[in-house]
Amino acid sequence: SLPLSRRPRGFPAQAINKIIKIPRPLAAGIFIPANVNTVHLAVLFLAISAFAQIFDSIRNILTGSLRGFRDTKVPMWVGILSTWVFYIPVSYLLGFVFHWGAVGVAMGFLVGVFVGSIILIKRFYNKTQTTVQLKS
Repeated sequence: SLPLSRRPRGFPAQAINKIIKIPRPLAAGIFIPANVNTVHLAVLFLAISAFAQIFDSIRNILTGSLRGFRDTKVPMWVGILSTWVFYIPVSYLLGFVFHWGAVGVAMGFLVGVFVGSIILIKRFYNKTQTTVQLKS
């Protein structure tokens, strides 16, 4: 155990700590412990989906924030772009070409959501900078 001065503080640090530690006992309690491969896959899927939830939440919050700026077309196109240009091709490559199977498809989803959230972060930053410059 880390000394108190070295322990992560705050909700984000605790949440990430739990995301990393929870999947194995959770999956082991749901699935039959004798099937180790199923538990291993479940742990991988839970970890990938946990990280995807973080980026998906960012993307949803920024889409709503941009809607407040009356910017609705760009988030729509970002959603289409992140799905059809990143999520589906990367899922196909990882899942079928590189033989990662279902884990590769899940990783492709994570890549698509990550790229979409990064593009929306950039868009939101540009919108807020333009608004601040116009007001001053």
